[in-house]
This record gives sequence, C-alpha cells and structure tokens, in this order.
Amino acid sequence: MRLHFGDRPRVFDDVELRKIFDAAVRVFREVTATIDGPAEFMAAVSDLGCDVSGAKVRFPSEVVDEVLDRVRALKAENDEQAEPPPAKMSYSASGQGLIWHDPHTNELRAATREDQAAFSRLCDSLELSRGHPTVICTDVPPKVRDVWTFGTALLNSRRPCLVSVYSREAVAYFYRILEAALGREHALEQGAHCVAAKVWINSPFMISMDCIEYALEYRRIFGLPVTFMSMPVMGASTPATVAGCMVQSLAESFMANALSLAVDGRVVGNVANPLAFDMRYAVHVESGPDAFLVRLANVDVAEYVFGGNPAPPCVPSTMAKKPGAQSMFEKSMGVFWAFMGGGRSCGCLGRLAAGDIGSPVQLLLDVEMMRALDFLLRDVVVDADHLAEDVILRTVPAGARYVEEEHTLQFYEEEFWLHHLLDRRLPNAWRQSPDSMVEKARREAVRLIEEAPNQCPLSEAQRQAVEDIMDEAIHELAAT
Repeated sequence: MRLHFGDRPRVFDDVELRKIFDAAVRVFREVTATIDGPAEFMAAVSDLGCDVSGAKVRFPSEVVDEVLDRVRALKAENDEQAEPPPAKMSYSASGQGLIWHDPHTNELRAATREDQAAFSRLCDSLELSRGHPTVICTDVPPKVRDVWTFGTALLNSRRPCLVSVYSREAVAYFYRILEAALGREHALEQGAHCVAAKVWINSPFMISMDCIEYALEYRRIFGLPVTFMSMPVMGASTPATVAGCMVQSLAESFMANALSLAVDGRVVGNVANPLAFDMRYAVHVESGPDAFLVRLANVDVAEYVFGGNPAPPCVPSTMAKKPGAQSMFEKSMGVFWAFMGGGRSCGCLGRLAAGDIGSPVQLLLDVEMMRALDFLLRDVVVDADHLAEDVILRTVPAGARYVEEEHTLQFYEEEFWLHHLLDRRLPNAWRQSPDSMVEKARREAVRLIEEAPNQCPLSEAQRQAVEDIMDEAIHELAAT
C-alpha cells in the first residue's frame, strides 16, 4: 500500500473557469497581435484565414471557431488518455545561468566552459537527467554561447543535454555536433530531446522575427513541428489579478494554437507557464505564494480547456542567490503543494535566482529533497514478516531493545530513509563538530567535481570532430 494523496489543490470552480474561458475567447476574437515573422510564416497565417497587415494579425470568427473546434477535440482525446500520477518521482537539473556559484570559494562569478564540464560530470555521477544545461559558457562570444554550451555538455556527459538555440545560424551547428557524435539517423532522433527551438510569445500577444526564424530552421533540419511557449508575468505583462492573468494567458494559448494550425496543421494545447512579479524589486519571480498560486490556477484552466489530468507544476525554484535558508524555504514550499496534488516531475534542480545562477551545492541539496519525496512514495508492506508479531512477543520481556533484533537489521534499509546531508545528532554530539547541511553539501560538491569521471562515450576521433565544429562556430558565427 502507498501513502494516499487527495485531489490537487484547486483555485477555481467550474463556474469561474467558464467565465475565464468566455473572456479569453472574446479577447482572442478582438485582439490584434504583433507578429514579426518571415514571409513563409506570415503566408501560412494568412492562408489559414487570419487578417494579416504587415506585422499586425487579427483572428476572424471563422479562424477562432476552427481553433475552438480543434481544441474541443483535443480535450476529448486528452481526457480519454488521462492517467493517474506515476508512483515515483522524476527530477532533473536545469537552468540557463550566466553565473556560477563556485563551491570552492562560495562566491559568484561568470560561468565558464570548465564549469559546464564539471557540472556535466557531476550530474552523471548522481545518475541525474538534465532538462537544461544549468550554466552557459560565457568565456566565448555571445553568438556562440549556445553552441559551445551544447558541445561542452556533450563532450563531458554520457548523453547529450537539452540546450536552447538562440539564432537561426546556430541550429545547423547543433545538428552537425549531433551528427559527428551520433551519426545522421540518431542525430535526427535526438533533435526533439536535446535541442530547444521554441517560438516564444512575448506577452502581450507579440512574437519576434528571430525566434520564428530559428524555429523554422529547426523544423527544416530536424523535421519536427514548431513548438510554442509563453511565460506571461502577472502584474507586468498581464493584468495584476490572477483571473486577468488567466484570461490573457489562455487567449495567448489560443493564438499559439491558431499559428500552429497554420504552419503545421495541428493544435498544441496550453502553452502558458505564468510567473508573478515582485513590485518591490520590479523583477519576475518563479517562487513564493503568489507565483505558486498563479501556476496552480493555470493548471485548473489547462484541464478545463485542454483536458487530460495535468499535474501541478512541481517547481523547486528560488530567487535566492546562494544556497541556504531562503533557497530551501522557497524550493520546498514550491514542491509541497504540487507533490500533494500529484506532481511527480521536478525540473529545477541546481538552479538559483530563477535559473540565472547554477550551483552544484544547491544541486545536492535539491537531490536530497527529491530522495525524501521518493521515499514517501514507497510501498508500505503488510504481511506476516512486516507485522512482526513474533518479534514483538520475543522482545517485550527485554524492553525496548528492537535495535538488537535481526528483524531490524533485515528491514532497516527498507523502512528508514538513509539521508546524506541532514544532521540528526543530539546537541552535545553536534557541538563537538558543528556543521550545517549547506556546508556538508559544499564539501561533497567539491569532492564530486574533483573526482567524478568523464563518462562521455565518444571516441577520440568523434570528440575531435565535435571540437572542430565548435571552433568553426567561433570563427563563422562570432564574426557576423
């Protein structure tokens, strides 16, 4: 038997969700979007039936109705295929920080290629998957940072790491690196898993030329459809109310579905991942009760409109700049509500400052938290061995001496969480060698970085081919 979790936390009831849906549809019908796309993209949008005048795009009633019909069909399909939450946690390192938290000095500095290599080896040593590279190589020109980060991670990992591409010209270098390492067939297969080239909606209702260009180049080279994403910021790029943010976010998702229908003949569902805004510091935030609330609200809307059984976003994010009380407060709070509501996938491990800083120390703290959550999901067995009647009857005459029992030795590792970083000693024992969880994580991070082997499986010839392509990118892209 496993620990039972109830339904996820909900922000809206069906009446409120209907109001949000109706308002979003009205906005979608009336809004004029600004889309600065290349000719082929804009032609496809026009062919769908949209009113296109330069970069201004409107969505007439027939287009809106077609999108809504497709969305209803998608909802029915998603509802039919909905599944309960998985029985185990999945978690990965992520982030795209230009700053490195150095575990040796506990200081912040610009991230380098050496840091990316070290972090790659660290992740492999922890058997940890990666949702993003965590840090970007800043010791190369800006135009090739994405290429060099991708290549460096590949040369220091068992498998390629997902990296976002930020220019049309760079897409070909991503493919060539994959081809040199994996061969043509596997390079094309891996495109969906390790190259991110999304069309980002810049709220409210704006899309720039560059992201459309690299998304189309990605589709041309890898043969995959265009994907869309938005991160509207409540109070900055959307209304300051949760309900108003949901209306605009949903309307922007409708726009993304219309554009996807135009260029690829498919709808894509919810594309919004809303954030909150800190009015005191004028900065977007991924953590804190305001950010958690708007994200939970977004799950309600996504389920109501696009169907399925979406889990709350399990986001261990923080605005803290170094590991410590704030980072663990925000990260654990961000995970708690999602976990209790069925969230089982966490993708922000090792991140600080909303992804702007990569920290191997924070990574180890985050992994400890994930292992604790995984332990809560384990099976609790009720059979003769676990009921332990004979052990109780045998031990009672001697008092509380279960530690001496063979039964305790047999089941210790199954029944107790074997933590790595927590300190559970009594106060007097701690006083003899006082230490903090963060300091333990720092020492372990230093040790792993120094000792973790490079598990990259490439031959010397393949490695040299990848290095040559990276050097070529320096000379070709950085010069433009």
